[in-house]
Amino acid sequence: KYCVAFNSNTWEQYNKTVKSVSFAKSLTIPANAFSNCSALERVDFSRAETINGGAFLGCIALTELNLPNATTIGGSIILNSGVKKISLPKITSIPYQGLCNAPELEEAYLESVETTTTGWMAGCPKLRILMLGKVKDFNSSLGASTELEYLGIKEGTTASLPLNSHPKLTEECLLQIV
Repeated sequence: KYCVAFNSNTWEQYNKTVKSVSFAKSLTIPANAFSNCSALERVDFSRAETINGGAFLGCIALTELNLPNATTIGGSIILNSGVKKISLPKITSIPYQGLCNAPELEEAYLESVETTTTGWMAGCPKLRILMLGKVKDFNSSLGASTELEYLGIKEGTTASLPLNSHPKLTEECLLQIV
């Protein structure tokens, strides 16, 4: 295993070729850390607790993101990325535009989320599956996707569900309280 230190001048020559990144002991992913790493396919940040804004912005080859220990995320962490499936099981609150503008996002597993903010998932047109925790407030939006066909929320949710913009949920009644 190798550890390579990049400064802003040298990173420019590597961010289009790096395919895999593993920092299993890292606790924080800096803002824009892998911004526009168009070849990045795999990451291992299994111990990361904080993911700052824009961390995986423009990572079009990255299709799955599992951050099992993250408790805090910044805004737009997967903006314009290729992420199709994201798992953030310990996140309790999604900030403004936290998972916004992820055009390929189909599945989001956020089993501990209790609160969201306006625009938290705007611009996710392919989102089909969304798993949440005991939601206290949706802040008037589940996201922009009209493709949402499965919504799982935990018993004890007190938020009213804005289902009118999700025809597949209301027509097929694929809402499950787990």
